[in-house]
Amino acid sequence: MITYQRSYLRYNRHINAEPFRNLFSAPIKKFYRNVTISQTMIPGERSPVYEIQLDQRKLRTPGGKAVLVPNEVLALALAREWDSQKNTIQRHCMHLTTLCNRVLDWQSELETTSILEGIMQFADTDTICFRCQEPDELVKLQRDSWDPILQWIVERYSLRPMLTNSLVSPVTMSRADRSVLTRHFLSYNRWGLIGLQACAENLKSVFLTLAAVDGFCSAARAVELSLLEQMFQIHRWGEVPSYHDVQMAEMKARVSAAIFLVLISHHQKHSKNKMNRKNFQCLASYDAE
Repeated sequence: MITYQRSYLRYNRHINAEPFRNLFSAPIKKFYRNVTISQTMIPGERSPVYEIQLDQRKLRTPGGKAVLVPNEVLALALAREWDSQKNTIQRHCMHLTTLCNRVLDWQSELETTSILEGIMQFADTDTICFRCQEPDELVKLQRDSWDPILQWIVERYSLRPMLTNSLVSPVTMSRADRSVLTRHFLSYNRWGLIGLQACAENLKSVFLTLAAVDGFCSAARAVELSLLEQMFQIHRWGEVPSYHDVQMAEMKARVSAAIFLVLISHHQKHSKNKMNRKNFQCLASYDAE
């Protein structure tokens, strides 16, 4: 059984990771029975951190570092992820652990530039800025589904998203808009940056990432919007949807974990701006996926 200090937290069961160095090869038999969390202090720091134990053994990253997270809710979510494993440890469905490992094995501040570039690469290739010219049904579907997101981006961030119909001539974001986005992303700490990068990589969209993080749409809706053309073709040509259903479910789990990390790592500093009612609904919805 898992020891919880909060009974209200419920998190997505479909969560990908590499906890210990010797867990890189395929599924390993579950070697622990109890998962607990505890509060501890790091010398020189004012705020406590939380660690996770597997049968009294500290959970560690692939780099050998103890998994220490900045708040209790994140620790509970990680503990839930480990406690939900059955007979074998399914690393492929432990997305939150994977993200936290990346943060904790952060090599240097130089990595900030690399992560920021990883997010901003989608500024000129954003999924919802590429529009089809035919068929008419898809053109209308893209306009009706994506334009509200872009209009919100204009109003919320004062950006000017550019649209294109050409895959060989991507749009180029203006220097001013790029500067606005860069400053915004740099306001996040490393936990938030890792979550933002994972979200943008999965959605292939900076704008959908912003909409989901700010609560304009849910993580699930952001995924659906990012796969709009693919799902249109499936329904149009009557393809067997089972594989695509699994693909979408897995993508929703990855994006949900990424957004969870962004929100929970910033809820104290940006409580009024980030953790609004829609954000909490988004967090609560993970367990239902």
